[in-house]
Amino acid sequence: MQRYKILCKRFYDIAEIACDLHSASSMLCNELNSIAKGLGVPTKLNPFTVNEDGGIESNDADLPFVTNNRTICSPV
Repeated sequence: MQRYKILCKRFYDIAEIACDLHSASSMLCNELNSIAKGLGVPTKLNPFTVNEDGGIESNDADLPFVTNNRTICSPV
């Protein structure tokens, strides 16, 4: 559980900074996909990539598609 918490904190810190730039977001997604493949994580668990416009694209037709045109609000 401690390793999980440490990894989640680190992932959050990195994602918080990477999301500010398209190049950083794209690089992070590519690196995470490579790491996932190396660990044997099935591709369906890594279904998204960042496109050139900074939007998120689905790599799996079975999953809902996310675009920059929608605002997702908190249920609160």
